[in-house]
Amino acid sequence: MNIFEGFGFSENPYAVAPLSGDAMGSRLLVGRDKEVLKLHKHWTSVDTHASMEGDNGVGKTSLVAVAAYRAMQNYAAGELTSPFLPLVETFQVSTDHESLERHILSVIARSIFKYEVFLSSAGYDLPNLANIRTWLESPLVYGYGGGVGLTPVSISASRSTSINTGGFSETGFRSAVHDWLKIIFPKGSVGGFVGVIDNLEILETSQEARRVLREMRDTLLKLPGVRWVLCGANGIMRSAVGSPSLSGVIADPIPVKPLSAHDSARVIERRLEEYRTRSDATAPVEPQGFEYLYRVAGNNLRIALKHAQDFSLWVDMNDLMPADAEERMTLLKEWLDQQADKYEAEARSVTPRGWTFFDKLLSEGGSCTPGEFLEYGFNSMPAMRPVVKQLEEAELVSSSVSESDQRRKTIQATPRGWLIHYKRSKF
Repeated sequence: MNIFEGFGFSENPYAVAPLSGDAMGSRLLVGRDKEVLKLHKHWTSVDTHASMEGDNGVGKTSLVAVAAYRAMQNYAAGELTSPFLPLVETFQVSTDHESLERHILSVIARSIFKYEVFLSSAGYDLPNLANIRTWLESPLVYGYGGGVGLTPVSISASRSTSINTGGFSETGFRSAVHDWLKIIFPKGSVGGFVGVIDNLEILETSQEARRVLREMRDTLLKLPGVRWVLCGANGIMRSAVGSPSLSGVIADPIPVKPLSAHDSARVIERRLEEYRTRSDATAPVEPQGFEYLYRVAGNNLRIALKHAQDFSLWVDMNDLMPADAEERMTLLKEWLDQQADKYEAEARSVTPRGWTFFDKLLSEGGSCTPGEFLEYGFNSMPAMRPVVKQLEEAELVSSSVSESDQRRKTIQATPRGWLIHYKRSKF
Protein backbone atom coordinates (compact mmCIF):
# COMPACT_ATOMS: atom_id res chain seq x y z
CA MET A 1 0.00 0.00 0.00
CA ASN A 2 1.09 3.54 -0.66
CA ILE A 3 2.51 4.75 2.65
CA PHE A 4 0.83 8.14 2.27
CA GLU A 5 -2.58 6.47 2.06
CA GLY A 6 -1.75 4.94 5.42
CA PHE A 7 -0.92 8.41 6.76
CA GLY A 8 -4.31 9.66 5.50
CA PHE A 9 -3.48 11.30 2.15
CA SER A 10 -4.57 10.40 -1.37
CA GLU A 11 -1.24 11.42 -2.92
CA ASN A 12 2.38 11.92 -1.92
CA PRO A 13 2.44 15.51 -0.61
CA TYR A 14 6.22 15.68 -1.12
CA ALA A 15 6.25 14.61 -4.78
CA VAL A 16 9.13 16.16 -6.71
CA ALA A 17 7.43 16.04 -10.13
CA PRO A 18 6.35 19.41 -11.59
CA LEU A 19 2.78 20.55 -11.06
CA SER A 20 0.39 19.92 -13.92
CA GLY A 21 -1.33 22.65 -15.89
CA ASP A 22 -4.81 22.07 -14.48
CA ALA A 23 -7.10 23.15 -11.66
CA MET A 24 -5.21 21.18 -9.02
CA GLY A 25 -1.84 22.50 -10.17
CA SER A 26 -3.23 26.02 -9.99
CA ARG A 27 -4.41 25.47 -6.42
CA LEU A 28 -1.05 24.08 -5.39
CA LEU A 29 1.18 26.76 -6.92
CA VAL A 30 2.44 29.13 -4.24
CA GLY A 31 4.31 32.43 -4.32
CA ARG A 32 4.51 32.85 -8.10
CA ASP A 33 1.79 35.39 -8.92
CA LYS A 34 4.28 38.01 -10.16
CA GLU A 35 5.98 35.56 -12.54
CA VAL A 36 2.60 34.32 -13.81
CA LEU A 37 1.57 37.90 -14.58
CA LYS A 38 4.85 38.52 -16.43
CA LEU A 39 4.22 35.49 -18.64
CA HIS A 40 0.65 36.57 -19.36
CA LYS A 41 1.81 40.05 -20.35
CA HIS A 42 4.51 38.53 -22.56
CA TRP A 43 2.12 36.19 -24.37
CA THR A 44 -0.47 38.90 -24.98
CA SER A 45 1.89 41.74 -25.89
CA VAL A 46 4.97 40.62 -27.84
CA ASP A 47 5.85 38.07 -30.50
CA THR A 48 9.13 36.77 -29.09
CA HIS A 49 9.33 33.50 -27.20
CA ALA A 50 9.66 33.84 -23.44
CA SER A 51 12.51 32.34 -21.45
CA MET A 52 13.09 31.72 -17.76
CA GLU A 53 16.26 31.40 -15.71
CA GLY A 54 16.46 29.92 -12.23
CA ASP A 55 18.23 27.31 -10.14
CA ASN A 56 17.56 23.64 -10.73
CA GLY A 57 14.54 22.63 -8.68
CA VAL A 58 13.22 26.17 -8.20
CA GLY A 59 9.90 25.33 -9.92
CA LYS A 60 10.15 26.81 -13.43
CA THR A 61 8.27 23.99 -15.16
CA SER A 62 5.41 24.09 -12.66
CA LEU A 63 5.21 27.86 -13.01
CA VAL A 64 4.82 27.80 -16.80
CA ALA A 65 2.31 24.95 -16.79
CA VAL A 66 0.08 26.70 -14.27
CA ALA A 67 0.50 30.10 -15.95
CA ALA A 68 -0.80 28.64 -19.22
CA TYR A 69 -3.73 26.98 -17.45
CA ARG A 70 -4.63 30.21 -15.68
CA ALA A 71 -4.44 32.10 -18.98
CA MET A 72 -6.96 29.65 -20.42
CA GLN A 73 -9.25 30.14 -17.41
CA ASN A 74 -8.87 33.92 -17.57
CA TYR A 75 -9.94 33.83 -21.23
CA ALA A 76 -13.02 31.78 -20.34
CA ALA A 77 -13.84 34.35 -17.64
CA GLY A 78 -13.49 37.24 -20.10
CA GLU A 79 -10.32 38.61 -18.48
CA LEU A 80 -8.08 37.90 -21.50
CA THR A 81 -9.02 38.50 -25.12
CA SER A 82 -7.13 35.44 -26.42
CA PRO A 83 -6.66 31.91 -25.06
CA PHE A 84 -3.28 30.34 -24.39
CA LEU A 85 -3.51 26.58 -23.99
CA PRO A 86 -0.80 24.38 -22.42
CA LEU A 87 0.42 21.56 -24.62
CA VAL A 88 -0.24 18.15 -23.09
CA GLU A 89 3.47 17.51 -22.47
CA THR A 90 6.59 19.47 -21.63
CA PHE A 91 9.81 18.76 -23.47
CA GLN A 92 13.44 18.39 -22.53
CA VAL A 93 15.94 19.99 -24.87
CA SER A 94 17.76 17.54 -27.12
CA THR A 95 20.63 17.64 -29.57
CA ASP A 96 18.64 15.20 -31.74
CA HIS A 97 16.60 17.90 -33.43
CA GLU A 98 14.64 15.62 -35.76
CA SER A 99 13.43 13.35 -32.96
CA LEU A 100 12.48 16.32 -30.79
CA GLU A 101 10.60 17.97 -33.64
CA ARG A 102 8.76 14.73 -34.49
CA HIS A 103 7.69 14.28 -30.88
CA ILE A 104 6.57 17.89 -30.52
CA LEU A 105 4.46 17.71 -33.68
CA SER A 106 2.67 14.59 -32.44
CA VAL A 107 2.00 16.28 -29.07
CA ILE A 108 0.56 19.31 -30.86
CA ALA A 109 -1.79 17.01 -32.77
CA ARG A 110 -2.90 15.38 -29.50
CA SER A 111 -3.37 18.81 -27.93
CA ILE A 112 -5.69 19.84 -30.76
CA PHE A 113 -7.91 16.91 -29.79
CA LYS A 114 -7.74 17.76 -26.10
CA TYR A 115 -8.94 21.32 -26.67
CA GLU A 116 -11.40 20.56 -29.48
CA VAL A 117 -14.52 21.44 -27.44
CA PHE A 118 -12.91 24.51 -25.86
CA LEU A 119 -11.73 25.92 -29.19
CA SER A 120 -14.97 25.12 -31.00
CA SER A 121 -17.11 26.75 -28.30
CA ALA A 122 -14.88 29.84 -28.48
CA GLY A 123 -15.60 30.17 -32.20
CA TYR A 124 -12.23 28.98 -33.54
CA ASP A 125 -12.02 27.21 -36.89
CA LEU A 126 -10.72 23.66 -36.59
CA PRO A 127 -9.06 21.42 -39.19
CA ASN A 128 -10.57 18.09 -40.20
CA LEU A 129 -10.16 16.16 -36.96
CA ALA A 130 -10.81 12.86 -38.70
CA ASN A 131 -7.64 13.41 -40.72
CA ILE A 132 -5.65 14.18 -37.57
CA ARG A 133 -6.97 11.04 -35.90
CA THR A 134 -5.87 9.07 -38.97
CA TRP A 135 -2.39 10.52 -38.61
CA LEU A 136 -2.19 9.55 -34.97
CA GLU A 137 -3.87 6.15 -34.98
CA SER A 138 -3.68 4.59 -38.43
CA PRO A 139 -0.78 2.44 -39.68
CA LEU A 140 -1.10 4.47 -42.88
CA VAL A 141 0.58 7.87 -42.94
CA TYR A 142 -0.72 10.44 -45.43
CA GLY A 143 1.86 12.60 -47.14
CA TYR A 144 1.31 16.05 -48.57
CA GLY A 145 3.20 17.32 -51.58
CA GLY A 146 4.58 13.87 -52.41
CA GLY A 147 5.40 12.97 -48.76
CA VAL A 148 8.20 10.61 -47.85
CA GLY A 149 7.92 7.04 -46.57
CA LEU A 150 8.40 3.39 -47.40
CA THR A 151 7.49 2.91 -51.10
CA PRO A 152 4.61 5.39 -51.05
CA VAL A 153 1.53 4.55 -53.07
CA SER A 154 0.48 7.52 -55.15
CA ILE A 155 -3.05 8.85 -54.60
CA SER A 156 -2.72 12.02 -56.63
CA ALA A 157 -0.04 14.42 -57.73
CA SER A 158 0.07 15.97 -54.28
CA ARG A 159 -0.96 13.21 -51.91
CA SER A 160 0.32 9.74 -51.04
CA THR A 161 0.12 7.07 -48.37
CA SER A 162 2.78 4.94 -46.74
CA ILE A 163 3.06 2.48 -43.90
CA ASN A 164 3.85 4.29 -40.65
CA THR A 165 6.70 2.27 -39.20
CA GLY A 166 8.84 5.08 -37.88
CA GLY A 167 6.54 7.53 -36.11
CA PHE A 168 6.05 11.00 -37.60
CA SER A 169 9.25 11.76 -39.46
CA GLU A 170 7.46 12.20 -42.81
CA THR A 171 7.64 15.62 -44.38
CA GLY A 172 3.88 15.47 -44.97
CA PHE A 173 3.07 15.31 -41.29
CA ARG A 174 5.26 18.34 -40.58
CA SER A 175 3.45 20.31 -43.28
CA ALA A 176 0.05 19.11 -42.09
CA VAL A 177 0.60 20.20 -38.48
CA HIS A 178 1.82 23.56 -39.74
CA ASP A 179 -1.40 23.93 -41.75
CA TRP A 180 -3.61 22.84 -38.84
CA LEU A 181 -2.03 25.47 -36.60
CA LYS A 182 -2.58 28.19 -39.22
CA ILE A 183 -6.26 27.25 -39.46
CA ILE A 184 -6.77 27.50 -35.69
CA PHE A 185 -4.48 30.47 -34.99
CA PRO A 186 -4.19 32.45 -38.25
CA LYS A 187 -2.38 35.33 -36.49
CA GLY A 188 -0.53 35.85 -33.23
CA SER A 189 -3.15 38.10 -31.67
CA VAL A 190 -5.74 35.30 -31.45
CA GLY A 191 -3.83 33.17 -28.94
CA GLY A 192 -2.06 29.86 -29.29
CA PHE A 193 -0.59 26.84 -27.57
CA VAL A 194 2.07 27.25 -24.88
CA GLY A 195 4.96 24.79 -24.86
CA VAL A 196 7.89 24.35 -22.49
CA ILE A 197 11.38 23.34 -23.60
CA ASP A 198 13.17 22.62 -20.37
CA ASN A 199 16.60 21.93 -18.90
CA LEU A 200 18.77 23.80 -21.40
CA GLU A 201 21.55 23.59 -18.82
CA ILE A 202 22.14 19.94 -19.78
CA LEU A 203 23.78 21.28 -22.96
CA GLU A 204 26.55 22.43 -20.57
CA THR A 205 27.96 25.34 -22.60
CA SER A 206 26.35 28.48 -23.96
CA GLN A 207 27.99 27.76 -27.30
CA GLU A 208 26.17 24.43 -27.57
CA ALA A 209 22.91 26.00 -26.36
CA ARG A 210 23.15 28.67 -29.04
CA ARG A 211 23.81 26.02 -31.69
CA VAL A 212 20.74 24.00 -30.64
CA LEU A 213 18.54 27.11 -30.43
CA ARG A 214 19.69 28.27 -33.87
CA GLU A 215 18.63 24.88 -35.22
CA MET A 216 15.21 25.33 -33.60
CA ARG A 217 14.92 28.92 -34.79
CA ASP A 218 13.80 28.11 -38.32
CA THR A 219 11.63 25.11 -37.42
CA LEU A 220 10.08 24.71 -33.97
CA LEU A 221 10.37 28.37 -33.01
CA LYS A 222 8.54 29.33 -36.22
CA LEU A 223 5.53 27.08 -35.75
CA PRO A 224 2.43 29.28 -36.06
CA GLY A 225 0.26 29.49 -32.98
CA VAL A 226 2.88 28.08 -30.56
CA ARG A 227 4.42 30.25 -27.85
CA TRP A 228 7.48 28.63 -26.36
CA VAL A 229 8.94 29.18 -22.92
CA LEU A 230 12.57 28.05 -22.80
CA CYS A 231 13.88 27.25 -19.34
CA GLY A 232 17.40 26.84 -18.05
CA ALA A 233 19.62 27.09 -15.00
CA ASN A 234 23.19 28.08 -14.17
CA GLY A 235 23.14 31.17 -16.39
CA ILE A 236 22.66 29.21 -19.61
CA MET A 237 19.65 31.21 -20.82
CA ARG A 238 21.23 34.62 -20.21
CA SER A 239 24.32 33.58 -22.15
CA ALA A 240 22.48 31.84 -24.98
CA VAL A 241 19.84 34.45 -25.82
CA GLY A 242 22.51 37.15 -26.09
CA SER A 243 23.49 35.76 -29.49
CA PRO A 244 22.72 38.18 -32.38
CA SER A 245 21.24 35.28 -34.35
CA LEU A 246 18.57 34.83 -31.68
CA SER A 247 17.80 38.52 -31.29
CA GLY A 248 14.11 39.14 -31.87
CA VAL A 249 13.34 35.43 -31.45
CA ILE A 250 13.82 34.73 -27.73
CA ALA A 251 13.32 37.39 -25.06
CA ASP A 252 15.68 37.97 -22.16
CA PRO A 253 14.93 35.49 -19.39
CA ILE A 254 12.47 36.16 -16.60
CA PRO A 255 14.37 35.43 -13.36
CA VAL A 256 12.80 32.83 -11.07
CA LYS A 257 14.14 33.20 -7.55
CA PRO A 258 13.77 30.63 -4.76
CA LEU A 259 10.59 30.83 -2.73
CA SER A 260 10.74 32.53 0.64
CA ALA A 261 10.94 30.21 3.65
CA HIS A 262 7.38 31.25 4.54
CA ASP A 263 6.11 30.27 1.08
CA SER A 264 7.90 26.92 1.27
CA ALA A 265 5.77 26.09 4.32
CA ARG A 266 2.66 27.16 2.38
CA VAL A 267 3.61 24.71 -0.41
CA ILE A 268 3.20 21.80 2.00
CA GLU A 269 0.21 23.33 3.73
CA ARG A 270 -1.62 23.49 0.39
CA ARG A 271 -0.67 19.94 -0.54
CA LEU A 272 -1.74 18.49 2.79
CA GLU A 273 -5.10 20.25 2.49
CA GLU A 274 -5.53 19.03 -1.10
CA TYR A 275 -4.67 15.39 -0.45
CA ARG A 276 -6.11 14.85 3.04
CA THR A 277 -8.65 11.99 3.05
CA ARG A 278 -9.58 11.87 6.73
CA SER A 279 -9.69 14.18 9.71
CA ASP A 280 -7.00 12.30 11.64
CA ALA A 281 -4.47 12.32 8.79
CA THR A 282 -0.90 12.78 10.07
CA ALA A 283 1.93 14.08 7.89
CA PRO A 284 5.50 12.98 8.66
CA VAL A 285 6.67 16.50 7.74
CA GLU A 286 4.31 19.31 8.68
CA PRO A 287 4.64 22.83 7.18
CA GLN A 288 6.92 23.97 10.01
CA GLY A 289 9.16 20.94 9.55
CA PHE A 290 9.25 21.46 5.81
CA GLU A 291 10.33 25.08 6.22
CA TYR A 292 13.20 23.79 8.33
CA LEU A 293 14.11 21.23 5.63
CA TYR A 294 13.92 23.96 2.99
CA ARG A 295 16.48 26.07 4.84
CA VAL A 296 18.70 23.02 5.38
CA ALA A 297 18.52 22.39 1.62
CA GLY A 298 19.77 25.88 0.77
CA ASN A 299 16.29 27.10 -0.26
CA ASN A 300 16.02 24.45 -2.96
CA LEU A 301 12.46 23.17 -3.20
CA ARG A 302 13.30 19.98 -5.09
CA ILE A 303 15.97 18.94 -2.58
CA ALA A 304 13.68 19.70 0.37
CA LEU A 305 10.91 17.60 -1.16
CA LYS A 306 13.34 14.74 -1.70
CA HIS A 307 14.44 14.89 1.94
CA ALA A 308 10.79 14.92 3.06
CA GLN A 309 10.09 11.79 1.00
CA ASP A 310 13.16 9.99 2.32
CA PHE A 311 12.23 10.86 5.90
CA SER A 312 8.65 9.66 5.34
CA LEU A 313 9.87 6.28 4.10
CA TRP A 314 12.25 5.97 7.06
CA VAL A 315 9.46 6.79 9.52
CA ASP A 316 7.13 4.23 7.96
CA MET A 317 9.67 1.42 7.65
CA ASN A 318 10.73 1.86 11.26
CA ASP A 319 7.18 2.40 12.56
CA LEU A 320 8.23 5.62 14.26
CA MET A 321 5.38 8.05 13.54
CA PRO A 322 4.78 10.10 16.71
CA ALA A 323 1.30 11.50 17.26
CA ASP A 324 2.64 14.80 18.56
CA ALA A 325 3.85 17.42 16.02
CA GLU A 326 6.67 18.57 18.26
CA GLU A 327 7.93 15.01 18.61
CA ARG A 328 7.85 14.59 14.81
CA MET A 329 9.99 17.72 14.49
CA THR A 330 12.49 16.31 16.97
CA LEU A 331 12.54 13.03 15.05
CA LEU A 332 13.15 14.89 11.79
CA LYS A 333 16.21 16.61 13.25
CA GLU A 334 17.50 13.28 14.55
CA TRP A 335 17.12 11.78 11.07
CA LEU A 336 18.97 14.72 9.51
CA ASP A 337 21.82 14.24 11.98
CA GLN A 338 22.01 10.53 11.12
CA GLN A 339 22.05 11.20 7.39
CA ALA A 340 24.69 13.92 7.72
CA ASP A 341 26.91 11.69 9.91
CA LYS A 342 26.67 8.86 7.40
CA TYR A 343 27.49 11.05 4.39
CA GLU A 344 30.36 12.79 6.15
CA ALA A 345 31.86 9.42 7.09
CA GLU A 346 31.68 8.40 3.42
CA ALA A 347 33.54 11.60 2.44
CA ARG A 348 36.79 10.69 4.24
CA SER A 349 38.79 11.24 1.06
CA VAL A 350 38.10 14.98 1.10
CA THR A 351 41.20 16.92 2.13
CA PRO A 352 41.26 19.91 4.51
CA ARG A 353 41.66 22.17 1.44
CA GLY A 354 38.59 20.52 -0.03
CA TRP A 355 36.56 21.14 3.13
CA THR A 356 37.65 24.78 3.21
CA PHE A 357 36.41 25.28 -0.34
CA PHE A 358 33.22 23.29 0.39
CA ASP A 359 32.34 25.28 3.52
CA LYS A 360 32.82 28.61 1.75
CA LEU A 361 30.81 27.45 -1.29
CA LEU A 362 27.86 26.31 0.82
CA SER A 363 27.93 29.36 3.09
CA GLU A 364 27.67 31.60 0.00
CA GLY A 365 24.69 29.89 -1.60
CA GLY A 366 26.00 26.55 -2.85
CA SER A 367 27.10 27.52 -6.35
CA CYS A 368 29.92 29.37 -8.06
CA THR A 369 31.59 29.84 -11.41
CA PRO A 370 35.02 28.52 -12.34
CA GLY A 371 35.99 32.11 -13.02
CA GLU A 372 35.68 32.90 -9.30
CA PHE A 373 38.78 30.90 -8.41
CA LEU A 374 40.51 33.88 -6.77
CA GLU A 375 37.64 34.36 -4.32
CA TYR A 376 38.14 30.78 -3.16
CA GLY A 377 41.87 31.12 -2.62
CA PHE A 378 43.18 29.60 -5.88
CA ASN A 379 45.60 31.29 -8.25
CA SER A 380 44.10 29.73 -11.38
CA MET A 381 41.25 27.55 -12.64
CA PRO A 382 43.60 24.57 -13.12
CA ALA A 383 44.55 24.83 -9.43
CA MET A 384 40.87 24.75 -8.52
CA ARG A 385 40.01 21.65 -10.56
CA PRO A 386 41.55 18.92 -8.32
CA VAL A 387 39.66 20.24 -5.29
CA VAL A 388 36.38 20.32 -7.20
CA LYS A 389 37.08 16.82 -8.50
CA GLN A 390 37.52 15.32 -5.02
CA LEU A 391 34.24 16.89 -3.93
CA GLU A 392 32.56 15.46 -7.02
CA GLU A 393 33.90 12.01 -6.24
CA ALA A 394 32.46 12.32 -2.74
CA GLU A 395 29.12 13.37 -4.35
CA LEU A 396 29.13 16.67 -2.49
CA VAL A 397 29.13 18.89 -5.58
CA SER A 398 28.39 18.50 -9.25
CA SER A 399 30.06 20.59 -11.91
CA SER A 400 30.22 21.30 -15.58
CA VAL A 401 33.26 23.46 -16.11
CA SER A 402 33.66 25.37 -19.36
CA GLU A 403 36.84 27.34 -19.92
CA SER A 404 35.07 29.54 -22.46
CA ASP A 405 31.98 30.15 -20.33
CA GLN A 406 33.35 31.32 -17.01
CA ARG A 407 30.36 33.37 -15.87
CA ARG A 408 27.96 30.43 -15.63
CA LYS A 409 27.32 28.95 -12.18
CA THR A 410 28.52 25.50 -13.05
CA ILE A 411 29.73 24.20 -9.66
CA GLN A 412 26.80 23.33 -7.39
CA ALA A 413 26.17 21.56 -4.10
CA THR A 414 24.29 18.26 -4.24
CA PRO A 415 21.52 17.17 -1.83
CA ARG A 416 24.17 15.16 0.02
CA GLY A 417 26.39 18.23 0.18
CA TRP A 418 23.66 20.33 1.75
CA LEU A 419 23.09 17.71 4.44
CA ILE A 420 26.76 17.66 5.36
CA HIS A 421 26.77 21.44 5.42
CA TYR A 422 23.83 21.23 7.86
CA LYS A 423 26.05 19.32 10.28
CA ARG A 424 29.30 21.21 9.70
CA SER A 425 27.66 24.63 10.05
CA LYS A 426 25.80 23.62 13.25
CA PHE A 427 22.61 24.76 11.52
